[in-house]
Amino acid sequence: MENYYHILGLPNYSSEEEIKRAFKKLALLYHPDRNPNNAEAEEKFKMVNQAYQVLSNPSQKRRYDEILLYRNYSYAFSFKQAERHQEAPQREYKPSKTAYQTWRMERSKQEKQAIIISVAVVVYFFVVVSAFFQLYARVQYLWAVEAYNNKQYEQALNYLRACTGADHSYGRAYFLKGIIYMEHKDYNGEAVANFTLAIKNTYEVPLEYYYKRALAYTNLKEESLAEEDFKTVLKAKPQYDSLITKMLADAYYERFHNYDKAIQMYQKYLKYEPHHQQTFYNLGFIYKEKEQYKEAINYFSKFLTYQQNNVEVRYERALCYLYDQQLVNSCNDWQVVKQLAPDFQDPSLDFFCSRVEGTQVQ
Repeated sequence: MENYYHILGLPNYSSEEEIKRAFKKLALLYHPDRNPNNAEAEEKFKMVNQAYQVLSNPSQKRRYDEILLYRNYSYAFSFKQAERHQEAPQREYKPSKTAYQTWRMERSKQEKQAIIISVAVVVYFFVVVSAFFQLYARVQYLWAVEAYNNKQYEQALNYLRACTGADHSYGRAYFLKGIIYMEHKDYNGEAVANFTLAIKNTYEVPLEYYYKRALAYTNLKEESLAEEDFKTVLKAKPQYDSLITKMLADAYYERFHNYDKAIQMYQKYLKYEPHHQQTFYNLGFIYKEKEQYKEAINYFSKFLTYQQNNVEVRYERALCYLYDQQLVNSCNDWQVVKQLAPDFQDPSLDFFCSRVEGTQVQ
């Protein structure tokens, strides 16, 4: 920082009158109006003006003189800010640290290091234990698979319980437990619970998981839940439509007793398998149950084109003919039944057919 007194051409600590006279003289000498387009004169005018602003202010002049006197620039300040009347800041005294304070700081560092080391040890221990349990679970699962393949289902369940106990998120173990409960224990409620856990604990869920759970829901007669899982499978694999249509049709007929949906599904399935005998058989019994005898006769007749000597279906068609008041056809079927199974008895058909003449075997 250039000496403000020297800028005005004065010795240090000059009086206020000397400062004013020097400023007026230099201001007139370097004023921009007297020195147009003179950059050097303009710069000197600014310096003279800045020096005068500081030295003409008694408070700032006193502080500036202190700086010159003691050469202590720790009290430097900005002479551009507004005038302040406070005393010059005093140098802060910082007492030296005592032995106890030094000990406390070292102790604090040691405590922080101990905490960090403890956390690291705990994390490491957790990782090691988790890895051990996961390894143990995988071994138990492999033993369970081996027992399952050897048809030792109870032993397989014991291994699987140990597996899921060690690793609660092992989806494959839950799935195998569900298979055993559903297919070999007939515990469909347990099967659904395990299939659900398998789905929740598997990142990319195989469609087989939904398919098997749908079957378990079917066994539990949970119609809407079974439909939802079957729809999930079909959405991803439309090529399974034929298989699932047949399974739903059987479920509607045999378990849900929803005959309208069963008819719809069976008729849809016949588009895939036009000659499926079991479908004709089931549709015949469904329509008979609904007392739609003409439709029942139609499907029983389609079935008999493949198995003419099936006593049960002949008998059922004979009853449908009778209920539909087609006595001749009824007695013809009844006559075939009697020929195929002489011990078969039905007093009603015997009664009506004894009064019908000219019946012929068809």
